[in-house]
Amino acid sequence: MSTKRSKSKVKLPVNTNQFTFMRQIDNSQQERSATREERERVANNFRRLGNFAYRKGQFNNAIDLYNHGLEYITDTPVLYLNRACCYIRLRSFQRAIMDCDYILNKLNPKHVRAWLYRALAFKRLHEENKFNDCIRQLQSICSQQQEQEQEQEQQE
Repeated sequence: MSTKRSKSKVKLPVNTNQFTFMRQIDNSQQERSATREERERVANNFRRLGNFAYRKGQFNNAIDLYNHGLEYITDTPVLYLNRACCYIRLRSFQRAIMDCDYILNKLNPKHVRAWLYRALAFKRLHEENKFNDCIRQLQSICSQQQEQEQEQEQQE
């Protein structure tokens, strides 16, 4: 059986977003900062709504709200952590680990709560070796933070 290609040509629209993109690049630092603050404000509102849904036990709804927040700001660990917590409550441990891994690999490798949630997910999956690795990493991070605090106190 042979398949024939359609002879009709599909006309692609002209990239109208290029003008918008260039206009954004030409913005001043102050305008970009204002835009960033607005996006953070919107993402924070979605975070609050997600937290409210989480407290009511509506974990899937909370995940959707955190996802909407992540559409506005992708470099904040809070939304990923909150979503990971929902996944843990829904027993989707692999998804929780993925969110924690994103934080640790892309945003902040020393984020304590991400290591804690990751350890919890591995514990629930009965993966003791990975759980112990997370705990060792946490202990290392905490000892480093204590040393830094002691050095700062000595300098003052």
